[in-house]
Amino acid sequence: MSSLTKLASIRAVAVKIGIQAQYVEYEGEAGLEECETIRSKVQEIANEVIANAPKNEIRFMQVSEMHTVCRHIPENIPTNKPARVVIYNRDYGIPCGGTHVRRLGEIGKVTITKVKCKKGITKVSYSVEGIN
Repeated sequence: MSSLTKLASIRAVAVKIGIQAQYVEYEGEAGLEECETIRSKVQEIANEVIANAPKNEIRFMQVSEMHTVCRHIPENIPTNKPARVVIYNRDYGIPCGGTHVRRLGEIGKVTITKVKCKKGITKVSYSVEGIN
């Protein structure tokens, strides 16, 4: 199992990517003592994947097949035609209609700026070199 697959095994419940803030919120609240471990481990895994990832792959597939490569499949994807899935690091698919880099190595280093745990949610905030 790749590092990205391990990281992605926790269900994300919200994602914010913007100029002012970038974060991912996960189900489950980590204890205060775990926050630094989460921060350092997520940062380490993210930068390892970025540095070593091969070229991304784009596949078109039916929603019913997406579970073979995607950890989360949004309910609003049309089922009457194939949808685009971007495959990162050979085994991590994301259904998407947006713009993606050809290879994760094209983005800058990721820094986890904060891990906050509150009301059953763990929020991981980050910045990306060259963007923030």
